[in-house]
Amino acid sequence: MKRTALRWGFLYALGLILVAVTGFVSQAEAERLEALQAQRQALAARLKALEAARAQALSPAVILAWAEAQGFIPMSVGRWEP
Repeated sequence: MKRTALRWGFLYALGLILVAVTGFVSQAEAERLEALQAQRQALAARLKALEAARAQALSPAVILAWAEAQGFIPMSVGRWEP
């Protein structure tokens, strides 16, 4: 009887350890998932800001201002003015 109780006690303790380890792994994966989701949201916001900056930088008015600052003149002005 004593050996049987020890065996069942050992199996019970092993089961408890297995459940505890499974819970710990699950919590660690949940934390990593939350961190990755937060990082994904931050990257999505950064991408949106970069796309807005790109659209603003490539607007015709900004390109014209840059070209005039570099010494380029619009074709219509160069064609009609001496």
